[in-house]
Amino acid sequence: MDYHYWFNNSNYIMKYIGIRGHRGSGKNTIAYLLANTIQYFIDNQQEIDFDTLWSSWCDKIIENEHDAIDNITVQNVYLESFGFLPKMLVELITSIPHNYIESDYYKDHLFINIKDLSWEVIDDLSKKPLTADIYSLTYTMFQFEGDVKVYARDPILSLRDFIVYFAKFCMHALGKDIWVKAMRNNEINNYDDIYNIGQKFKIFTDVKAPSELSYIKEKNGIVIKVTRPDNIKEDRGVELLKDDNRWDFEIQNTNIKNDESFKRSIIDIAKYIINEK
Repeated sequence: MDYHYWFNNSNYIMKYIGIRGHRGSGKNTIAYLLANTIQYFIDNQQEIDFDTLWSSWCDKIIENEHDAIDNITVQNVYLESFGFLPKMLVELITSIPHNYIESDYYKDHLFINIKDLSWEVIDDLSKKPLTADIYSLTYTMFQFEGDVKVYARDPILSLRDFIVYFAKFCMHALGKDIWVKAMRNNEINNYDDIYNIGQKFKIFTDVKAPSELSYIKEKNGIVIKVTRPDNIKEDRGVELLKDDNRWDFEIQNTNIKNDESFKRSIIDIAKYIINEK
């Protein structure tokens, strides 16, 4: 099939792809490799050796995941995140540097005092402060004694937990689908056109809530479930989807560079996405 000719057909409708999976399962890795593979077929690059490109993509994502994603060169596939807006707001209200917000290291080594939003980086986690449990932490952070407002506690959270807590706080105050509404608002205001992305495919790298999954399905998108048995990390947030069977493909993230069956799965999914109208 001539993918390049088909892709430029004016009747084409943007395709939405959602990736769901446990923390540490490799959702960003799958998104990165899938986006590059889709672009490979769109550009009709069959004269370029795919195995060589695949190896280089794997090297980049293994060496530095965030740098690879930030500098991805695909023109027609955009990597989107439902967590982008809460992370951006956390950056604004805490003045934590953007590269810290996006870093797995700082997410686990930076600690925020909710009382005054002060924060510090602790390299030696054996010396980290006692942290609060975001799933039992109340959203009412203050109590009153007479006319004086005092803090009921002095809760400290890791940056990772604070982002989740902040997102859940907004959901508690503004509705469970607040981040989906925000995403819709971006699209209504031609977010993609402003940045001249020009993509035809949009991959959501972090589908973790039923409302987000429904958003993908409302647009006739497909959902990919990623599993990685050798790297299961605590992620109670994803439990919201544990009984939700809405996915179209399931991939087990193993040795991405040398597992031929893994590579074949990405190729097959990319071709399916391109061919489906």
